[in-house]
Amino acid sequence: MTKFPSVVNLMRVWDRLEGLESSSVFRQIGDTSLYPPHTSLYIKLRQFRWNLDVDTKVILKYIKGFERCKYSDLVAAIKRFNNNPFDTRVYEKTVLVAGTDDKVTPPQKITEIDNMLSHVFQRKVSTLIEIKNAGHGLLLSKPEFISGKILDHIENKFPERLHLSPAWVLRVKADISGDKWGLKNELKWSRLDPISLNISRNHGKDISPLLGMKTLREGDANHSPIILENAFYGDRSMIPSQYKLPTGHLIAIVDISADIPPYDPETFKIITYYKCATVSKVVPDPGSIRKFIQLIDKILESKTIEDPLIAVHCHYGFNRTGFLICCFLIERLGWSVEEAIGGFRDAKPPGIKHRHFIDALYVRYES
Repeated sequence: MTKFPSVVNLMRVWDRLEGLESSSVFRQIGDTSLYPPHTSLYIKLRQFRWNLDVDTKVILKYIKGFERCKYSDLVAAIKRFNNNPFDTRVYEKTVLVAGTDDKVTPPQKITEIDNMLSHVFQRKVSTLIEIKNAGHGLLLSKPEFISGKILDHIENKFPERLHLSPAWVLRVKADISGDKWGLKNELKWSRLDPISLNISRNHGKDISPLLGMKTLREGDANHSPIILENAFYGDRSMIPSQYKLPTGHLIAIVDISADIPPYDPETFKIITYYKCATVSKVVPDPGSIRKFIQLIDKILESKTIEDPLIAVHCHYGFNRTGFLICCFLIERLGWSVEEAIGGFRDAKPPGIKHRHFIDALYVRYES
């Protein structure tokens, strides 16, 4: 018996002899041919590393600790499953997830489980999510998509029981930290670069007309309407050293904050100001996304200037700003989700900060 772990370990070594192309890797992640080459390599490397990190002795100890489930145990468990006769609103408390290329737990299995549960309870009690181009290692190959889907499920099915909404948590934190222009937050704002560099992909071959920007402030020594306009159309020797100007001509400002701007838009002589309000800390809904993209289309169509640029800002210019810019890049310029997020991050580090905004992009455009 003492040799048994060694025998099993030899079998595992044999299973991964081909390294990144071994069945031990593809059994978990499925077909990687649909991913970009660098992404495919990264996923295979991660899975191979995970396989190496799993200790054979630990696996065998887990197996030894298992006990066969009795029929009475199954009956007792299923009676308690999602069966609250007093809750007349929502019953789909369970989410079943599988990848279309899963060889370990084929997607047909979650359909069978869903059908069985529906038959037992005579009503819909679970939600199915079948993820395309994914194997068994869902959290490795599609982490943002999975996280976004699970968050949507929790917010939709447990709205009054659990305060797990990132937007709710961030609003509470914002209330605790105080006013946006309090001493701490003003210092945070002042340390940020005023405006992003050009957002691009393919090593600068494809350049977006949109820029990310922190909000302007009337009378500020480094980032006011007068200074911004002078940076593009006036004496550049007079602008602050922290300005790293993108290539192009700034024709418009799109303010997506819900607040009255801390500057006077009428100060602009050449640049045009537009308001497209969104709610702070909350991922913009489809209607807000459509309104924003249509506004950008309208601005670009009305201008004949060469290399037009449009600066978008909320307060700090990271989350809502980055999200809406990425939506435009994906829908209008045909960029992938990864390219859009990466392009914005490179132009305005560190890019979109809050994970639920990133997850929402994957859920919206990879569903």
